[in-house]
Amino acid sequence: MDAFFELLNAGQREAALKLMDEKVEMRVHVGENARTLRGIEQVGGWFLRAEKGLRMIAANERDMGANYECDLMV
Repeated sequence: MDAFFELLNAGQREAALKLMDEKVEMRVHVGENARTLRGIEQVGGWFLRAEKGLRMIAANERDMGANYECDLMV
């Protein structure tokens, strides 16, 4: 997870996306609404379409066995 955010924040988005599993899921919360993105197409596309200044800082990283979870500040 650390390598992913280092690449992403360095502007190397495509290299960061190569670290993702095909079954990746991401839940995005904005206000009272939440949307779940599933798969490399949806999640990866979210990162590729973001503004060039996108920076993500991970907090509360949790190893859940087969999965990793964290809270993000964007």
